[in-house]
Amino acid sequence: MYNENIKKQFLNDNKTASDKLFSFSSYYEEMYKMDLCDFNLNQYKIFITETRNKSKEDLFEIVERINDYVEWSIRKGIKLNNINPLSILDEEWMEDFFK
Repeated sequence: MYNENIKKQFLNDNKTASDKLFSFSSYYEEMYKMDLCDFNLNQYKIFITETRNKSKEDLFEIVERINDYVEWSIRKGIKLNNINPLSILDEEWMEDFFK
């Protein structure tokens, strides 16, 4: 798990969170040499595409889980900046995954 101590802190602070997200993201974090919270919108799109969401509900759930982690990392001062690229997403952006 990339930045394992940070991920464990997040999971400890957010009892409803699952480490499944980080199992998926670890490969991409290693590839990009950065934490999931610091991905740009294009990197998120690549990662989210690879999670192979079967429905819009699955897609919304993974985006929500990532967003929770990004927002938490901003509050904790872990993220390299205080910009959350996921905060600008709309349903149209997510529709692209099902075309």
